[in-house]
Amino acid sequence: MEEERGRKAVDIKRPVILLRHPKSELYPSRAESETLTAMGYGFTPEIPVFGLNWTIDEINDYIYSLYPDVPLRTVGFKMGKCDRTKRIFTLKPVENVKELKDELGNSKLIIIPNEELPEKSTSRKKDNGNETDDSVTTTRRSERKAHSRYRIDDEEDYEVIIENGQNVKTKENTEDNHEEFSVEKILDKRSRNGKVEYLLKWKGYSEQDNTWEPEENLDCPDLIAAYEAQFETTTRTELDESEKANKRKNITEDNRARGFDRGLEPDKIVGATDASGELMFLMMWKNCKEADLVPASQVNLRCPEVVINYYENKEQWFCKQSVIEID
Repeated sequence: MEEERGRKAVDIKRPVILLRHPKSELYPSRAESETLTAMGYGFTPEIPVFGLNWTIDEINDYIYSLYPDVPLRTVGFKMGKCDRTKRIFTLKPVENVKELKDELGNSKLIIIPNEELPEKSTSRKKDNGNETDDSVTTTRRSERKAHSRYRIDDEEDYEVIIENGQNVKTKENTEDNHEEFSVEKILDKRSRNGKVEYLLKWKGYSEQDNTWEPEENLDCPDLIAAYEAQFETTTRTELDESEKANKRKNITEDNRARGFDRGLEPDKIVGATDASGELMFLMMWKNCKEADLVPASQVNLRCPEVVINYYENKEQWFCKQSVIEID
C-alpha cells in the first residue's frame, strides 16, 4: 500500500492538567513552580494533579467527544499576580466517558501542557482516491511559533486553539477568534500584599466563576468608578448623619439648665473670668461634680457669703481674659 503523504504524525506522551473554564488565575510560588517544572508539569499551582499520559490525539478525541462545540484552550500565565482563592480542579482516574462527565460536570475545559503542542498528522485519504488533505492542523501554528515554552515574563496570556481533528476550515489568526471575557460588575474589594484586588462577575458565567483580579490587570474604569462611587455616597451620608447628630446634641446641651436654674445649692467658687466682658464665677455645687460659669451679679445676690469666702482664700486676682482657679 502506498504510504500516505503529508506531515509526519507526532505521537508524544506528556502530562497535562485539566482546569475549569473560563478563568484560571493560578500563580504558584517560586518554590512550587520550580518543583512542578522539574516534574514536567509546567507552571501550575499547588501540588501536581492527576496527569494523563495521553498522546495529543488521545486527549483531543476523548475530551472533545464530551464537548464537540467547545474549542479546548491552552493558556500561558504570568507569575507574580497571585490569586490563591481559585482552586485547581483535580481529575480523578475514570473508566469511561460517563464517569469523566460526572467528574467534570458540564463545565468547559482548559488543557495546560508543559510544552508547546505538537502538530498531529492531518493526512487522510479522500473517498475518491489517494490524495491527502493538509488543510487542517490541530494547533494555530502562527501563535505557537513565538512561544516554544511558557515563560513567566510574558506581558499577556496567550492561547493555542486545538481543533477536533475533523475536516474543518482553518481559522485565520485574528482577534475575532479569541474568546474575550467581559466584566459584568464588581462585587467586592480587598487589599492583598499591598495591591488592590476586585471580585469580578463575568458576563455569561455563573457566580461560581467569580474571580479576584488585581486592579492593574483590569480595563473597566467605568465599573471601578461606579463601585467606588457607591461607597463615597455611603460615607457622605454617614458623615451627614453624624453632623446632624452632633448638632442635635449641641442644641440639647445649649438648652440644658445651668447655674442657679439647676436648683442646686452652691458649694464654693473655684475660679473666675471676665473673658466674655462680664465677670463670671466658676461655681461648684453640693452633691454635684459638674461646675457652671455663673454671672457674678447673680452669685453676689444669692450667696454673698460664698463670694466673700472665695476672695478671702485667694491671694491674687487676675483681670481681663484670665481664669483664677484654686490649688
